[in-house]
Amino acid sequence: MKALVERLEDEPFELIGVNAMDSRSDFEKGVEEFGVTWLVAYQSPKIAISQLYQVRGYPTMYVLDAEGRIAATGLRGAALGKKVDALLAELKTRQ
Repeated sequence: MKALVERLEDEPFELIGVNAMDSRSDFEKGVEEFGVTWLVAYQSPKIAISQLYQVRGYPTMYVLDAEGRIAATGLRGAALGKKVDALLAELKTRQ
């Protein structure tokens, strides 16, 4: 995810994380340890957003399009990058 954020720094792309660890201090340590540079919020694992999106394991990934609709779920690595690239290309053709 860090490489994707860095590669798309000048593109209309945003990565937002919601972390549902049991401990806020563990969350903060992880953000520092992994060098997270994108927006990430902490919430208790019992809060509604994880229930709303039916999160059953971590990480759970949702790729949203320019209109905020879920365009893909469960992508990792190269597949995630390819999907984001495709959505950005689609966005550029509409401008």
